Amino acid sequence: MEYLCGNCEGDIKNIKSGICPHCKTPFELPLEPIPWEQRSSLGFVGAFTGTLILSLTKPKEFFKRVPTTGGFSTPIIYALISGLLGTWLNLAWQMLFTYLGFIEPESQSPDSSMGFNLMITVLSPLIIPLGLFVGSGIIQLALMILGVQKINYETTFRVICYSSGATILGIFPVVGSMIGAFITILLEAMGLREVYDISLRRGFAAVIFPILFLFIILMMASLTSSGQ
Repeated sequence: MEYLCGNCEGDIKNIKSGICPHCKTPFELPLEPIPWEQRSSLGFVGAFTGTLILSLTKPKEFFKRVPTTGGFSTPIIYALISGLLGTWLNLAWQMLFTYLGFIEPESQSPDSSMGFNLMITVLSPLIIPLGLFVGSGIIQLALMILGVQKINYETTFRVICYSSGATILGIFPVVGSMIGAFITILLEAMGLREVYDISLRRGFAAVIFPILFLFIILMMASLTSSGQ
């Protein structure tokens, strides 16, 4: 890839000063990709932790550096690792607290059973990617309804995947999963704001749309089952 001065078309690829050495014209330095997109040089663990820390501490800079294209596999692997760690360890905490007697299992509630927890553990590698693809599609639809121009599904998908890194906070007992969900929503809205140059309010509106959609579906299912 060539890096040429917009004024004199001189080579500025290795120039770190932000000033063209040929015509002295200032230029904007290209942003370095996020660590996860540089796994080959940073290493798997370093790239993952670097990406997670950057997204949580400097979200605005983070999403400016997230490539809007480059395929689906790279962001979904990141999201899958975060989601699996958060989900599995959160379930482990629940089962441990139930075993120790800190949580009273409710015999009438299927989600309190060991079988349900095991099912979630086994199906998580399928549920998480499916949720990301479907959720991104619904957010894409919401962006269209909100009148956002020049939207791209791959770009939206990448924002959603990299935002979901916060779900790893589920490794902390009791409140970790709730905090992780809240931060994920916040990051998604901020990410959409940066990549599509929209207001944070419109970003939140697009992100909340799938949540309301899911809530309506669950309510309809509940009403249907109770009416039988």
